[in-house]
Amino acid sequence: MSLDPLDLAVLCCLVASVVLYTKKDDILTFLKGSDSLDSSIGISSGSSRDLLETILSNDKDFLILYGSQTGTSEDYCKKFAKELHSKFKELQILCGDFESFDFDQPNTLGDLVGKVKAVVIFMSTYGEGELPDPCVNFDDYLNNILDADELKGLPIMIFGLGNSTYEFFNGAAKRLKEKLVDEAGATLLGEIGAGDDSVGNTEEEYVSWKEKAFEIIEKEFDLEGGDSTAFEPMYDYVEYNDNEDAVYKGELNKQYLSANADKKHIGPFDHSYPYLAPVASSYEICAPEAMRNCVHMEFDISGSNIKYETGDHLGIVPQNPQENVQHFLKTLSLNGNETFDLKLKDPTSTLPFPVPTNVETAVTNYLEITGPVSRQMIGQLVQFIPESEEKIRQKLIDISSDPDTFHKEVIEQNLNFSNCLEYISANFAWGQYIPWTFLLETIPSLKPRFYSISSSNLKDQDRIHITAMIENSDPNKKVFGVTTNLINQIQKFDQADQLPVHYNLKGPRSLYQTGDNFKLPIFVRKSTFRLPKNPETPIIMIGPGTGVAPFRGFIRDRLVENQKADMMLFYGCRNVHDHLYKSEWTDEYKPELPNLKIFTGYSRDPTLPKTYVQKLMLDQKDAIMEALKKGAFVYVCGDASAMAKQVNDTLVTIVSDKQNVDITQAQEMMKMMKLNGKYHEDVW
Repeated sequence: MSLDPLDLAVLCCLVASVVLYTKKDDILTFLKGSDSLDSSIGISSGSSRDLLETILSNDKDFLILYGSQTGTSEDYCKKFAKELHSKFKELQILCGDFESFDFDQPNTLGDLVGKVKAVVIFMSTYGEGELPDPCVNFDDYLNNILDADELKGLPIMIFGLGNSTYEFFNGAAKRLKEKLVDEAGATLLGEIGAGDDSVGNTEEEYVSWKEKAFEIIEKEFDLEGGDSTAFEPMYDYVEYNDNEDAVYKGELNKQYLSANADKKHIGPFDHSYPYLAPVASSYEICAPEAMRNCVHMEFDISGSNIKYETGDHLGIVPQNPQENVQHFLKTLSLNGNETFDLKLKDPTSTLPFPVPTNVETAVTNYLEITGPVSRQMIGQLVQFIPESEEKIRQKLIDISSDPDTFHKEVIEQNLNFSNCLEYISANFAWGQYIPWTFLLETIPSLKPRFYSISSSNLKDQDRIHITAMIENSDPNKKVFGVTTNLINQIQKFDQADQLPVHYNLKGPRSLYQTGDNFKLPIFVRKSTFRLPKNPETPIIMIGPGTGVAPFRGFIRDRLVENQKADMMLFYGCRNVHDHLYKSEWTDEYKPELPNLKIFTGYSRDPTLPKTYVQKLMLDQKDAIMEALKKGAFVYVCGDASAMAKQVNDTLVTIVSDKQNVDITQAQEMMKMMKLNGKYHEDVW
C-alpha cells in the first residue's frame, strides 16, 4: 500500500518529532555551545538522564534533589550535600536538580528502593502552591504515575522553601509529602522543613532542620558522624597561564567569547544562557521632587525569537558594583588578576561557573558578595583562625552561635560578608587564613533579578518594558540593589560621577557597550499571572508602587483588543511626585477604555490624607462586590510581607459584609478563588 502525500508528510513529522525529542539534550547543547553551564553541583552536562543508571554507574547510595525557581533551593541543596559529605564520609552522594532527569517512566523513583539509603528533596513553592517551572516533568509524574505502595521502603526527607504571606505556604513541599508518602508509601524521616522568606527565617529554619536531619541519618543508617563544618574542597585549584583567549571574563556561555561575538545568538534563552538585549529606551518616571528614582527601561528583542506573554517576568543577569568588588578583594587580600582553573574531584559534579577565569571576574560576575551573610557561614570561619588569635575566634563564635547577637550585629546593620569581616576586625589579615576555594564554594552564586514585565505582547511585540525602583541611592549605606543601580547607571550614563556605586558597563570583552548604546543579558520567566481568557470578564487590579507594572501591561493588552470589560485599578503612591506613568493613565488609556476605573491613594503626601490601597478598596466595596458577583478576577502585585495579606483581609471584610457571611466563610471564598485561578498574586 502506498502512502499519499499527506500521509507521508504526517509520517515524516512524527519521525522528526521523535528524533528531536530523543536528541533534545544534544541539540540544546549544540545550540548553546559545548561549554554551556549547568548550574547544579551534582549532575554534569553530559550525564545520563536516567536517574537509576546515573546512580549505579557512579556508585552513589544517597540522593539529594532540588526544585528551584530562582536558585535559593539550589543553594541550600548544595550546602546540605556538602555538609552531609563532611559529616558522613562513607556516604556516596549524588546531588542534582529534577530538570536533569527524565520522570516519564512509572517507576523512576520506585526503582531506587533498595538502591539508595534515602532521597532528600529541597523544594521551593512557586505561585499558588505550585512546583517550580524546572519541575514540570516531575510534576506530571506526581499527578499521573504514582501508584499505592510504589515507594514503600524508600526513606525521604523534605525541606520546603516558601513565603507565609501566600495562601498555600510551602504548598509544593506539602504536596510532595501527600503524593510520595501518603499515596505512594514512601517513609518520611523527621518533619518537613519550612523556610519562610517573608520573615527572613529560612536560614535559621534550615539550620534547625539540618541538625535534626543529621541525627536521624546517623541513627537510621548506623553511621559515625564527624564535623559537618570541616571544609573539604570539591575542586582542585590550579593556576592557569595558558591561552588568554580561553579565559572567561564574565561570560556565562561559550557563545559569548570573542570568537563568536559576531554571531547571532539563538535560543532558547535562560539564566545560564541569557540574550544580550539592546537597551532601546530608558527614562526616569519619578518627578525630581519625589526624592527617589524609578526607571522605565525597554529592551529590543526583535530578531531574537524571544516570546513573552503579558504578565511574565524578565530576568536580568547582574554584576556586582565595582566598589563592592574592590572592598571584597582588599578585605580578603586577593589578587584580582590571578588566573585560575578548577578541576572536579567528583565526575558527577559540575563547576560553579566557567573556567578558566580570574579572581576579579569571579567576584564581579559569579559570586553573590553583596547579599546578606549567613550565621552558619560566619561559624564556619572559626576552623581557619588559629588558636593564637583568640579574640577573633571568640568574636566569630559569639556572633555565629547566638541568633539574637547575629541579628543585632549583622542583620540590623545590613552587613554583607566582607563588611562583616571588617566589622569584626578591620586590621586582621583575613586573607591569610580563609582559603579562596572556601569562598568559591560557600558564597552563593550571583542570581538573576526578576521584574514584572510592564509591556504588552500584543502592543509591544518587539520590546519588553520593565519598571525598576532604584534601591538605595544613599552612599552612606552598605546595601544596594545590585541590578536596579546598574539600570540607574545606564539611565544616568552622563551623570555617573554622582552615583553611589558604579559598574563595568562595557561587560565581558566590551560586548555590552558601544558608545552610549548598551546591552544587558536577559531572559523571560513564564508566569501564571494572566488575564482571563474571556475578554468580557471583569478584572480587579491592586498594585502599590512598582506593583502597578504588570497592570500597565494588562491595560495595554485590552487597549489593543478594544475590550469593554469592566476594569478596576487600585494604585498606591507615596505622593503626587512618584505617581508612576501618570500621564499614560489619563491621556492614553482612560479615553480609549471607558470601563477602566482608576483609584489612586497617596500615603506620604503632606497635602493629602494618608491613604493606602486597602482604604480605596473599602471606599469602593459595593463596586468590588458587584464585580465579584459577575465573576471578576483579582490580581495583586507588590510587597508580600504586609500589603498582599492586608489586601486579602480587606477583600474578606468586603465579602463578609456585603454577602452577610462570617469571616471564616469569607476566607474560604477567597481560598476557593485562588484554587480556581481567579485570585492571582505576584508578590515579593
